[in-house]
Amino acid sequence: MPSDMGRSLKLRYIMQIKTRPPTFFMYVNDKNLLDDNFERFLRNSIADEFAFEGVPIRILIRDSKL
Repeated sequence: MPSDMGRSLKLRYIMQIKTRPPTFFMYVNDKNLLDDNFERFLRNSIADEFAFEGVPIRILIRDSKL
């Protein structure tokens, strides 16, 4: 998991909110810790796990402290 100054990113939960295109809503402890590389890794992991080849995947991110 990405970290900065001793704080590490924690995924609270992920849920799918739409199917066309597949859209996932993700709660994290601090969205500023999430970098583009890790977001791309999540997108590719979801695509591999659920066989979404060639399908755009959207990920919406929110801090869990809101």
